[in-house]
Amino acid sequence: MAPDSFYVHSDSVGARARSHQVQKQHSVVDIDANNAGNPLACAEYARDIFDHLHEIECDCRADPRYMERVQQDMTPHMRAILVDWLVEVAMEYRLCSDTLHLTVALLDRFLSVARIGRDQLQLAGIACMWAAAKYEEIYAPSAREFCFITDNTYTPKQLVDMEAHVLSALSFRLTLPTSKAFLRRYLQASAANERLHFLASFLCELSMMDEAGLAHAPSAVAAASVFLARAMLQQAPWDATLAHYSRRRAADVAGAVQFVAETHRRVVEEGTFAAIVDKYSSSNLLSVGKALPLGAQHLAALLSTCCGAAPGPCVTLC
Repeated sequence: MAPDSFYVHSDSVGARARSHQVQKQHSVVDIDANNAGNPLACAEYARDIFDHLHEIECDCRADPRYMERVQQDMTPHMRAILVDWLVEVAMEYRLCSDTLHLTVALLDRFLSVARIGRDQLQLAGIACMWAAAKYEEIYAPSAREFCFITDNTYTPKQLVDMEAHVLSALSFRLTLPTSKAFLRRYLQASAANERLHFLASFLCELSMMDEAGLAHAPSAVAAASVFLARAMLQQAPWDATLAHYSRRRAADVAGAVQFVAETHRRVVEEGTFAAIVDKYSSSNLLSVGKALPLGAQHLAALLSTCCGAAPGPCVTLC
């Protein structure tokens, strides 16, 4: 369940005390102050929740080199094909973005510890989505529905068996921080309007397409998506409030920003794996999928200005 959907009793006194502490820091806005009386927002627990997510994200990450260390029968291209298809499945069954992010996170974690053949890759993908849907959705699609969307390549029994294999390999640990969880918090810190929200979400989802993104922590990818989206909308990419809640300076996200920007550019220029682009090209999402990527020179100048130097590898703060 997403952090902002917990139901707890409100402690407005505690929230006000934390508000005072945050406001002591120059130029940092207390993003939880307005939610002090809203039990659904968990304002008094928000800091503790995200402290915990930051603490555990390293332990929950997939091995960035699992394709060479564990898998023998798959390539980054095969993974990209699968993720692109999973995006289409999520759209077909109207699954929420949290389910999609959790699906890919579970898949990469599973592939980091269990070797499978390419003939099982799609089955592993839908097993991860089935588990994620049961975790995130009110009503998850049935096993038969997931098998149907594979053109009945697999049987419900095979899906159930693969789900058991996935859950066992992951020690039944399904609660983990995804870039979506951090993105929600950083967009709140950004006081994001609809366009910024959709554009940052688009860039964050695009980052799932490339296995190179596994080298960056989920919180770094989320921060980079907000940074880049703000820049594309002619806003200041980073400020004190974002630095406070993300625990990162602009220089710390430079490497992740480069990765997200390069992924956006490559997907647009090559026109491949376009499911996410098509999804966010809808007028309901303000057609942000049609946004042009930043040019290499523009991006380099932006990072040089914001970070004070040419960008290097992303600093992973866990």
